[in-house]
Order: sequence, then C-alpha cells, then structure tokens
Amino acid sequence: MGQHLLPEGAAPSTPSTGYVSVYAKADGLLYSKDDAGVETPLGGNVALGLTAGKAQQVDQTVAATIRAATTDFTGESIEGTLSDTGVAITAFHGVAGITYKRKCLGAGDITAGAGLTILQGGVTITTAVGDTFEVYMLTSTTCEVRNYVRATGSVGGRTKTIAVTRDLTAASGVVAITGFGFTPKSVNIKAFRSNSTNFSDGNDNGVEAMCIYRRGSDGAMTGTAAASVFAHIDASNYQVANVSSFGFDTVNLVWTKAGSPTGTQTLYITAKE
Repeated sequence: MGQHLLPEGAAPSTPSTGYVSVYAKADGLLYSKDDAGVETPLGGNVALGLTAGKAQQVDQTVAATIRAATTDFTGESIEGTLSDTGVAITAFHGVAGITYKRKCLGAGDITAGAGLTILQGGVTITTAVGDTFEVYMLTSTTCEVRNYVRATGSVGGRTKTIAVTRDLTAASGVVAITGFGFTPKSVNIKAFRSNSTNFSDGNDNGVEAMCIYRRGSDGAMTGTAAASVFAHIDASNYQVANVSSFGFDTVNLVWTKAGSPTGTQTLYITAKE
C-alpha cells in the first residue's frame, strides 16, 4: 500500500501566487495554506490524525474541549468531552459539514442565538454531568445542536422545589432565588401566610404570569393575570411578585409593595427546566 509521509513541524511561509501548500503540524493534523496566507484544516483531519507517526482514531479518549462563550472544535476530535467550567456557550465553531459529539463533564448553559440553533429543548439547555449531544456545523461558524440526551433521560423535564420566605415589610425590588441546578423555563409558586386566610397559587414563564388567590381581608377567592404571587392583607396593603428573568440556577422575582403590609409569606417555588 502506497503512502506519503509528511514531517510534522511549524507552518511554512506563504506560497507563491497560484500555489497552495499542504503540510503536517505538530498536532499530527494536515493543513493547507493558500497564496493569501490563509491556513485551513483539511477535511482528512476529522477522519484520521497522526501522532508520533502512528495512526490515531479520532474518537479515542482526548483532553476535554474547553467550554467558552465561543467553543471552538477546529483541530479537535469528532468525539470527546466538554469541560465543566460552567461558562455559557452562545456559539460553536468547527469544520463545515462535520458532526462533533461531546459528553459533558459539568453544568453550564448552551443558548441559541445568531449562528446556533437548538433542535430540541427550547432556547437554552443546561448541561449536566454525563449528558451527551451533537453539534452539526452548517458552516465554520454556524451550527445545529442535535440529539441532546440527559444522563438521566431525554432533554428537559427536570424540576426542583425550593421553599423561601418574604418579609412583607420589605421594600419593592428584585430578589434572586437560587439553588435549582439548571436554568428554569417556568415556575409554579404556592404562597401562604400563617394564621391568615390568604394564599395564592400562580404560574409564570417570565413573560406571562397569573395566579388565583384568597384575600386576607375576607377570604374571598379571586385571581389576577398580572402576578404569580399575591400576598394580600387588604385592598390597600399587599405585595405582589412575578418573574423578571431566569438564569442558571436562578429565578429572579420582582416584588411590588403597596401600603404597609406586615407578616411573612412562605413561598414554595417549583421550577421546571
């Protein structure tokens, strides 16, 4: 069987006009450089690399791809792992036409945007240890995230409930509730005040909020499409809340105070991925 042996080394200088150089670098992969000095990884890199003169399968155990806002697969193996730095990914770069497969080593977001499309799981996926997914490069800078599979099942579907309290004498403002372990997409909030008829049960996806609630003044049931929590003392004294935004591990509630309510409201917040 015939073969061509290329020495590994530094990239050569830019070739003369009308010529293209082909060479191997110290990483064991093949590259080309055109007469404008532009270096391009050759497609063969994704099928086979050379290390110390020996054939190497690209799906062997390799160092983890470093998670970054723009995570670059160029020059890396088709199959591998993704580091656990927790950085939110908003773009993948790589070789056009190639599907990269990665296993996650930790948590962090992958967020859809210009150049990055998620084919399942909504606009944001929060990775967890053992999750796997594929990135198909449409071009070198645009891609589709495909076939995301949780280590514990299919993408999405995780829920977690956290109990917190709200001092009703506190001023209006945003309060961050943390500890969910993923980026929530919606919440259900059940709230009550001890020794009172008041309670509320509401849903919120960060855009739309509504709840039913029992008034603290007379126990009558009613509802609102303007809040997901209603801590009602009477018509002049109350606090309401809704989700202002979601983040990794976090639900941000914006509270609005009317009058001079008192007491402590207990909230059970169930977040869904």
